[in-house]
Amino acid sequence: MGLSVIIVNWNGGECIGRCLESIAEAVLDLETEVIVVDNLSTDSSFDLIRQRFPQVKVIENEANVGFGQGAQIGVEAARGEFIAIVNPDAVLGPGSLRHLVDVLQNHAAAAWTGPKIVESDGTIESGPFKLGRMFEPLRWFPVVWRLEGLPRKKAHGTLKRCEKLNGACMVFRASMLDAIGGMPTCTFLYGEEQVLGARFRERGYEVWYDPLCTVTHEREASCKQKWTPDERAVVQQVAHTAAMRETLGYPRSAVYDCLLLLRLLLQFGSGLTGRGIRPRLALRLMKVHLAGFGQRSTEPPREALR
Repeated sequence: MGLSVIIVNWNGGECIGRCLESIAEAVLDLETEVIVVDNLSTDSSFDLIRQRFPQVKVIENEANVGFGQGAQIGVEAARGEFIAIVNPDAVLGPGSLRHLVDVLQNHAAAAWTGPKIVESDGTIESGPFKLGRMFEPLRWFPVVWRLEGLPRKKAHGTLKRCEKLNGACMVFRASMLDAIGGMPTCTFLYGEEQVLGARFRERGYEVWYDPLCTVTHEREASCKQKWTPDERAVVQQVAHTAAMRETLGYPRSAVYDCLLLLRLLLQFGSGLTGRGIRPRLALRLMKVHLAGFGQRSTEPPREALR
């Protein structure tokens, strides 16, 4: 088997229909299997898959186990030499998955590659990103931001080696993904890219960003159904912090935690003057950060979402 395409679905609605329709042209002549791991959807997406895409293998989870664990369930069921993990709200461009598999085949040490990912309004989400470091929270400060030349997200026009990629569409060499222990499960949602990039780097494997093929992404289509914008900000911070703790290790993770708390305190003060994020959101972020010290929690504490 050449390629296994895995989609983790939770109330994907019509989005997952468009995603599944785009796969045929994205893989071209590759022998392909498609696996949908359903995290206990309550909308019509499960019925849509059964009726319109009977060739798709569906794995039904008895609970919403999150993205990383759901993806790993799909990985364990996959038979392909290469594995694509695609968000249900992504639409794959013609030839995109075929092209990404070619990148892996042309670079013997390549473990992970991804395309240019564009939102419906033309905003580019993807880029040849660097891994988060211990002093990452300092990037919020204007002086550091300017010194580092941030933001790092740039629309490069050629194939470029990097440290991590956007997770909306990822293609892996199955053997190398297995060698690092499969998909990270230390977060419920978000943050997987940081852990993947760090684990591949430890093994000496390569990560390549390829903007020559394009995927359109309706960002956070499922999350919007579950969380408000402030709640999504909390969930994203919990996940990113958990991923940073996982990859930095102690004591560097403790330094990171302290710097992040300092940044949040300053953002709270800035918010009081009408600049930056709202003070209420900054307080919620501080609350969940303090509640998570020393933990690898996946979901934020319930009180942080109130």
